[in-house]
Amino acid sequence: MDDTQLPLELDLLKSGGEVYKLIGPVLVKQDLEEAKQNVTKRMDYIRNMQAKACAENPSSLLKMDIETLETEIIPIQNSILIKKRTDDLLSGLDKKQDAHRESISKLQQQYQQAQVKASMKT
Repeated sequence: MDDTQLPLELDLLKSGGEVYKLIGPVLVKQDLEEAKQNVTKRMDYIRNMQAKACAENPSSLLKMDIETLETEIIPIQNSILIKKRTDDLLSGLDKKQDAHRESISKLQQQYQQAQVKASMKT
């Protein structure tokens, strides 16, 4: 889960909600308030470390931004490709539907003409 999303998820829990912390291969039950405090402390620590790293090496900020953008761009690109494929598929289906409608219309006209001719013979 994204670190920025975790505090929001914890806020959604009711005061008696159960929270578990993964410690090695074991899930350990944790108090909700304690979990919120731990997450807040961890987020502050991460922000401080990022600020320190950026102060020491400004290019690291650019690298982090590029990595963040890459992780955001890839899903967007995939969504765009899926939308394009879907649009192409729908367009093809629309063309087929129009062709079938045209065929049905011609067959209906032929059937009506055949009925008229048959009624004239009797």
